[in-house]
Amino acid sequence: MKNILTHLLVKISDRITPLNAISGYELMWVIDDEHKQLTDDKKKSLKDTLGDDILEKIFFSIIGDDKLSVFSPDMHVKINHLGEIFFCPPTHKYLPDEIAKAYKRLMKLRFPEISQEIEALVIDFMRKSEYKLTGSDSPLKNVYKTYLAESDEFKVQVHIFPSIIFVDDNLEKIRGAEESNIIIVPQEQSPAPFVNFIREYPELAEKGSKTLIWVASINKKSISPFVGFPRDEAFWTNLANPKMALQSARKWSQGVIRSQVLDGSI
Repeated sequence: MKNILTHLLVKISDRITPLNAISGYELMWVIDDEHKQLTDDKKKSLKDTLGDDILEKIFFSIIGDDKLSVFSPDMHVKINHLGEIFFCPPTHKYLPDEIAKAYKRLMKLRFPEISQEIEALVIDFMRKSEYKLTGSDSPLKNVYKTYLAESDEFKVQVHIFPSIIFVDDNLEKIRGAEESNIIIVPQEQSPAPFVNFIREYPELAEKGSKTLIWVASINKKSISPFVGFPRDEAFWTNLANPKMALQSARKWSQGVIRSQVLDGSI
């Protein structure tokens, strides 16, 4: 069994050690992926020795002090970034680039779990607003899906992103586009990514901003505006709490509302 466990831990280490930062979600995904590649006999041998909760024991061996083996990677340092916890190796060096990359990987890994619900919300919202949707190509990066939405009076490109953090890389193209664009992103675990974004681009919270970014909540089954005022009143009618949502973005951009994650530790 020791040889099997050692082999598994080394394979996991080879994948996560170069990253220097990883979320618990991604770590468990890697552990599960490597475990799936074992033969049935090797899986049974591990189970007979470690019990049914093999993956959890390996997970806590990596992020905790109680190691299953000397070959277990050590990622016990916890860092909060934008409301998410990431695990890093013990080092005196802060790793902002690695943590930012880990956050993006986490958003991409987790989004498929909610992508269909987000898409259904968007389709339903556009139907209520009396828009017809057709699939469309997008020049933007990291887009999940793009639609051309058309009503009797207006035409707009609707882009669904896995997270607000991917909008940053596309903002220049969005602002410079001749056609109207609506960016739709899912609600995050914490408001921190939105606070961070609007503090970086406070001008988007102004009343004259033409950039439209909306937030889809699968829990509330609603879509709320984050920045920008839509031209079509049908949109305004179907958006959830539009005035309050836009006021929040303005206050965040001005630093009126503090964020525990960005303005202090939690």
